[in-house]
Amino acid sequence: MLEHVPGAVFITIALALVPAALRWWWGRSIARRLDDPVIAERLVAHNTRVGVATGACAMLIMSGWPSAFPWTMPLLVAAQSVAGYPLRKALYGETWSLAGSLAFKARLGTAVFGFWVLLALTPWLASMASSYDWLVGLALAAMLSCWSHYYTDLTRTILRARPVADPLLLERFHGLVAQCGIPVPRFEYVEMRGGVLANALALPSLRRSAVLFTDTLLSRLTADETVAICAHELAHLEHYDRRRLRRLAVLSYGLIATAAATAPLDRLLFGAYRGAGMLIWPVAMLVALAIRGRHRQRNETVSDARAVELTGNAEAVASGLTALYVLARVPRRWDQRRERNATHPSLARRLRDIRAAAAAPAPELRGPASFPAASGTASVMFEPACVN
Repeated sequence: MLEHVPGAVFITIALALVPAALRWWWGRSIARRLDDPVIAERLVAHNTRVGVATGACAMLIMSGWPSAFPWTMPLLVAAQSVAGYPLRKALYGETWSLAGSLAFKARLGTAVFGFWVLLALTPWLASMASSYDWLVGLALAAMLSCWSHYYTDLTRTILRARPVADPLLLERFHGLVAQCGIPVPRFEYVEMRGGVLANALALPSLRRSAVLFTDTLLSRLTADETVAICAHELAHLEHYDRRRLRRLAVLSYGLIATAAATAPLDRLLFGAYRGAGMLIWPVAMLVALAIRGRHRQRNETVSDARAVELTGNAEAVASGLTALYVLARVPRRWDQRRERNATHPSLARRLRDIRAAAAAPAPELRGPASFPAASGTASVMFEPACVN
């Protein structure tokens, strides 16, 4: 441990800020080439490099200055949000202020990851209370249990979701629900207020499920494309039926109980060697997350096929997904390793599977096609024989 090294606080702060500095510096070159035909691939490479630097700095802090880890990690995340702000404005044409951007990211991070972060930290937080670790553990377990039970409602509240008001869209959404045979979920949207994020999210619940859209998606996709994306999210709600949700709830409550008991058991069983038992918790957490996340990519493919079945419009499903990938600046294809480890298939694979589900032939290129850059200074030419 290096906690007693002179200037330890300044060293840990510097390590937390290094990834942000790299994100800002490397992002400047991307911002200067917005018309680059492979900007999506450049953006992936940029984020990968920054991710490697972030992981390395986090590991250095955790191994050398573990007591500083809890406060340096929020600094590391917040600094990167600030550093990435100029590039996002250039890439997506965002108009919100830096404060608005940070506030939304904080709410989004809390809604999506807050439960899991608190769960991961529960043994460590309880251990700080010494002999009262059982009391702190019980309090955190009660908080986490409520969060798990009301997860969908809390997520909607944190993101300030509002009901979708378009009567024509709602009529078509309810038509899809009737085909699915599931309880009618809430259909709501999240106002971005100058940000650009085109996405939709299914929030299954034993109480009442919800489907959230961002206003970017609702404003930039056609009605048919929006309905196709809604069908995809409803397919997720079909998948997470009451039986599966009950099993996941049992897993979550088991994790909460384990987290709450880890610190007291570590103190009672290991005594002077306290901390040895805490090593079990990260393993249990990783195993549980692996169980929850298994087959996720396959479920995306199944949901795409179900969306084709529900809408009867494979082209709307394909064009809707394509619009989301284009708006997010995500490459059409990934290398095999990235695709194997990703939560979602690549767009190219999804389009192939959508057309297979609809028994539709893939579109053919009948002649050479040229795609000029926005600046008109470059273009890409495709020959039919080289495209598959």
